[in-house]
Amino acid sequence: MRRAIHTGMRRGATLSRLQPQQQTTLGHRIFCDAASSHQTTYRRHQSIPSSPSNSDTPDLSYIQQHYKVHRRGQPGHGSREYLLLPPHVKSVEQVQLDPTLPVAALMAHRNILFGARCFGKDIRLVDVCGPLVQMAVEEAEEYGEQPQAMANLKGLCGWVKKSLDDMPQEENRQENRQESSTVKSLPVQPYSSQVLQELQETDLAALEAVQAIATGVPRPGHSVVGQGTYRDGKAAWEKLAKEYIELGLAEEANLYQQHRGRLVAIESMADTSPNYLKTAGGAMARFFFL
Repeated sequence: MRRAIHTGMRRGATLSRLQPQQQTTLGHRIFCDAASSHQTTYRRHQSIPSSPSNSDTPDLSYIQQHYKVHRRGQPGHGSREYLLLPPHVKSVEQVQLDPTLPVAALMAHRNILFGARCFGKDIRLVDVCGPLVQMAVEEAEEYGEQPQAMANLKGLCGWVKKSLDDMPQEENRQENRQESSTVKSLPVQPYSSQVLQELQETDLAALEAVQAIATGVPRPGHSVVGQGTYRDGKAAWEKLAKEYIELGLAEEANLYQQHRGRLVAIESMADTSPNYLKTAGGAMARFFFL
């Protein structure tokens, strides 16, 4: 892919001297501030819709070879957005006239990347967002801070719910234990969760909590899925989130991992908006680019 339209950035700038735990705590505060900041910044810049109608998306190989990265937003280290645009586009302002131009986009605030998305049929984040991640990381390094990313875990609740549905019920567990010594173990399926199986054997209270988080149905004896449920299921939900990522089911996490991103933490309640609680139980994954 051709070099992005952007002023040159030197590579290899010194990273922050903070310890990982300190960086994570500070980064969480910055990310929360950034989420609010972006709402204002990108209303002014008429940020592209979440799903523009790119019905005539070019061939993927053409996109990878010819599309270019453009940057818009605050100068320097502030809130910004990176867009992957066709080669005929000379200025990012053209997106305001035609919001269907981008094939991919990524947001960043200071040293934190987030909000990777792509548009067009049969196009994945890992196919087209790499150049956006590369430029955003270079800019973060230029200002001497540890580049980080917050990846959404959309679909986590659905995966947990499906895994729960696939688990043997109480009356079948004893029979399965008796058969386990003579029957060869079946291969792990995409909707199988080792974490849930362990909870079923060792921590039914946590299992009830994560089931409530995943389904939105309160635990027995509770009227709502409230703070107590999220508290009781926090440790188990974070393990499930890591398992979800390890199975390659989290698309944005896959993207960052392909570009030097290392998982350092699961932020259990990073996004408490109602829609995100329904799809991921509030959890997001933090990555450091090393």
